[in-house]
Amino acid sequence: MSRLSPSVLLLLAALGPLSAGADSTLYRHATLIDATQPTAQTDMALRIVDDRIEQVVPDADVDRLALTADHSVDLSGRYVMPGLVDTHVHVATYPNVMLAKAQLELYVMSGITTVRDMAGDNRLLAELRRELLLGEIPGPELYYSALMAGDSFFVDPRTQAAAQAETAGQVPWMQAINAKTDAALAVAQAKGSYASGIKLYANMPASDIRRISAEADKQHMMIWSHGTVFPARPSELLDAGVQRLSHIYMLGYETADDMRGTSYQKRPPVDFATLTPEHHKLQALLKKLQAKHGMLDATLYVINYAANNEQIPAEHRVGLPAQFQFSLKMARAAEQAGILLTTGSDVYVGLEFGAPGLWPELETWQQDAGFTPQQIIKAATLNGAILLGKETDIGTLTAGKLANFIVLRDNPLTDIRAIKSIETTVLHGKALQRSDYHLTDEIWKALRE
Repeated sequence: MSRLSPSVLLLLAALGPLSAGADSTLYRHATLIDATQPTAQTDMALRIVDDRIEQVVPDADVDRLALTADHSVDLSGRYVMPGLVDTHVHVATYPNVMLAKAQLELYVMSGITTVRDMAGDNRLLAELRRELLLGEIPGPELYYSALMAGDSFFVDPRTQAAAQAETAGQVPWMQAINAKTDAALAVAQAKGSYASGIKLYANMPASDIRRISAEADKQHMMIWSHGTVFPARPSELLDAGVQRLSHIYMLGYETADDMRGTSYQKRPPVDFATLTPEHHKLQALLKKLQAKHGMLDATLYVINYAANNEQIPAEHRVGLPAQFQFSLKMARAAEQAGILLTTGSDVYVGLEFGAPGLWPELETWQQDAGFTPQQIIKAATLNGAILLGKETDIGTLTAGKLANFIVLRDNPLTDIRAIKSIETTVLHGKALQRSDYHLTDEIWKALRE
């Protein structure tokens, strides 16, 4: 008998069992709901192989096509839709490993299979993403940003928290930008923090934004931004090459008479109580957004949440109800103008036990803004995938895409609040049962605080 050399034995060990086969599951008799379909598809079957959707067919064709699988799941009376995308979360602004992991578990067990973190401590976020990719902790796919802002912004205590033990503004994930900044180096440092994109936050003139945006494009980095970066108006962001804007109420600052000398901390006066999308400057902005294929991360719920949060000083909440009403009107106007909107929560939890902030965000779209469930589903699935540049992998129930979907008892096309009837989240082909999820009192208390 011939002997294998130690190097060959090591290679075989690394490759694993040569006979290992793919794992497959056949989900049958489901009602499928998808942004690409105008109505629900009844009595359908999904064949999942490892982490991908291999086939989507009418259940009547299962026997005819001789479809088989290692496992079979009967979803009679159940509704299946793509996993939700929350395009605005904050997992590590005030970094705490226990709470960050609890937050990620809450997301995935609530049907959120993809999140975009919009600024935090990238040292922790990078480790969390590694653990998620390796399957060491439960949670959604995690994409995150490196923040850039003008020098004067870094007095903000949140930046100090996200850069603790270092100097905010002088670390790769929290960079102060000015006219002397080497844009190529700044973008390279952001990319080196394993960030998926750059978030432009505040106190940057259009000239600096233009340099960063152009360099991000060269280095294949996505670029995201607040709707207004003070003193840069929304239209100036679009002209500088920024297409993905957050916080739809911030579009109102397009109408400000004078942006000179303004900042995140010192904003120009805008009467949100009387402002409407019919304002000629906002009409021009919507046309520019549409022409430049802009997208809006609306974050509707968080404004109303803050307006009613008694932990926030009353003087800081005075204008929030008007901003909320303006946001609702502006979101409807953007949808009618053909601009793609996404759903971002920007809050840890909702007002119910074990509810992520995205659930009341979706409810706000329906109950307050007047969007149809079909429009909301598209924003929360396909549009979120497009914003992240991941539409070839996620966002719809399509053969070849990742098996990221959720199983509901109730029909979300009738009422988007059916999201709360979630029974199962399937992430990369692996099923997670909502009934197995329990928040401890310690974690729940910490999350609410």
